Amino acid sequence: MTRNTPEFAQSLTIQLNRAAHVVTARIATVLKERYRLRLTEWGILSQLSEHGALSQTDLVRLTGYDKVSISRAAIGIVKRRLAKRWICGEDGRVHFLVLTSEGEAMAVETGQTVADIEAGLLSTIALDRAADFRAILTEVKDLAKPSTEEHMLQPRTILLRVVA
Repeated sequence: MTRNTPEFAQSLTIQLNRAAHVVTARIATVLKERYRLRLTEWGILSQLSEHGALSQTDLVRLTGYDKVSISRAAIGIVKRRLAKRWICGEDGRVHFLVLTSEGEAMAVETGQTVADIEAGLLSTIALDRAADFRAILTEVKDLAKPSTEEHMLQPRTILLRVVA
């Protein structure tokens, strides 16, 4: 019988998944050992550092993590005083997270650590090939996104108008 499908191990899905798993595990190990941070906690710190105050809904959209993971990570970073909760004056049901000065320092330091790990992983690849690799990953991700994702940006826009 002739097979017209690629072998499992060679499929794009499996190759991307395995590569992401290995890289993520390496970064997660370093974050845990050096900073006592879980990957989701680092993701929140990074997004708060980049965007400022964000709701948990914003963080789900920006990070791709599920609500439960975001909620648990938010509790962790608030307990460690890396972030504070801020309740929206217009709608008390909406809570925002904002970095403390300790959280901002941690975001900068861990961001540099992650950048160094990534640079080390790509150091044996020529710079133009590394840039092409990142561009291809972005293109594949964008092509695979469901078209309904565009409507997910509207709640943030509305929310920011209410807060402002």
